[in-house]
Amino acid sequence: METILIIRLSAMGDVAIAAPVLQQVAKTYPDKKILLLTRSAFFPIFEFTNPSVELIAVDDFLKNGIFGLYQLFVKLKQFEIDKIADFHNVLRTNVLRFFYRFTKTVWVSIDKNRNAKKEITQKKKSNVHQLQRVFSAYADVLAKLDLPINLDNNLVENNADKINALGFAPGSKHETKNWQSKNNAQLIEYVLQNSDKEIYLFGDPNSEKELIENLATVSARVKTTFELTLLEQLNLIQSLQVVITMDSANMHLASAVGTPVVSVWCATSPLVGFLGYGQPEN
Repeated sequence: METILIIRLSAMGDVAIAAPVLQQVAKTYPDKKILLLTRSAFFPIFEFTNPSVELIAVDDFLKNGIFGLYQLFVKLKQFEIDKIADFHNVLRTNVLRFFYRFTKTVWVSIDKNRNAKKEITQKKKSNVHQLQRVFSAYADVLAKLDLPINLDNNLVENNADKINALGFAPGSKHETKNWQSKNNAQLIEYVLQNSDKEIYLFGDPNSEKELIENLATVSARVKTTFELTLLEQLNLIQSLQVVITMDSANMHLASAVGTPVVSVWCATSPLVGFLGYGQPEN
């Protein structure tokens, strides 16, 4: 059986984008063994969406620089990997690729198209157009490994029982992606006044806890999700009617489980290719 290793170490949103890609790989090639190298914190995404994929934790190997990456190389050799799809293409994966150059393993890295992305995000733009979607770039890596897949960019099938609630992720890792606080408050007020829905607030407890807890004080129908594990959050998101997010990881988590998203873009643009999988542009 041919063994395929897919690498995507961070960040959560970029890792979540890979979920529908891995689903399609596993569906298209049931005779292949699919491995994913990523951080253990992201395991629940794939335990939920891709139970047939074997997960390998990278965490401990990132602590000791080049020596740690060599230890990782030694560990990976036990899996007798035939092909490696590098969805990350950063210094760490390039060092790991250097070790693999002395083996028969075939390695292909993603083309991040950095120059075109920089052009889109400049204040003065001369060539504005839709860039390749990130999940399509992931698929290109697999195609170069003779593993073509068909990504239709349709929302992932979601058969969960829906509850009378929506999700709202009012923040993101980068401040320039965020609405002003008054917009968050106005949106919540509008939903409360014009529906009987509950609102579940999602976000990073390390950086967004105060923001979210303040928003939750306005009504008992507004609830935080800090007490939930990532796996429990994914179960909840799958049952929601819609999720409203900034350009953030929560957009991609919702997309991974097939929940419609309304995304808000501030300093970033969906033209760069990060719109959630299956989410329509309108």
